[in-house]
Amino acid sequence: MRRSRLVTFIIVLAGLWVLVPQASSHREAPLIASDPADNTDVYAFVDPNEPGLVTFIANFIPLEFPSSGPNFHRFDDNVLYEVMVDNNGDAVEDITYQFNFQTALRNPATFLYNTGPVTTLDDPDLNVMQQGFVSRVDGPRRSGTSVPLGSVPVMPAHVGLNSMPDCDQMIGSGVQQLPGGMRMFAGPRDAPRLT
Repeated sequence: MRRSRLVTFIIVLAGLWVLVPQASSHREAPLIASDPADNTDVYAFVDPNEPGLVTFIANFIPLEFPSSGPNFHRFDDNVLYEVMVDNNGDAVEDITYQFNFQTALRNPATFLYNTGPVTTLDDPDLNVMQQGFVSRVDGPRRSGTSVPLGSVPVMPAHVGLNSMPDCDQMIGSGVQQLPGGMRMFAGPRDAPRLT
């Protein structure tokens, strides 16, 4: 009798698992390619060149390879990305930097990232373009005072030499100047190699 109940319980659990909706997690699926939830690292350090400045680096969606297309990683237009700073150790944010993004397609008839070799940021062959908007919130991030700081273009992914023949020359450092002496970069970059 006990064994019969155990077998019935296992069969019921297996039946419930089958009823749970399943979805593909293949890398080429468009919604997976823009998965906004993968925040991998946040760094903060005093700038070694300018000791009066602090540098923040927030990484999202790691390990992008040129062969991972045709849907390359990008910031999600429906996500509010945040970096929160607690200056007094009370576990409540004192300053929050908030980032929103907007994506534009030059040619909505194709899903391709680029339609030919891209040589400049305004090249018509760069099909997927993003703009990042940053604000600073003083006080708690949901009730504090929010001030827009500006916007920057998101640097394109270096998806290979055939698509981006001279990516580093094309985008330079990609660092944009914002009001108040702030600088911002948004976009994919190579991780430094530890050799």
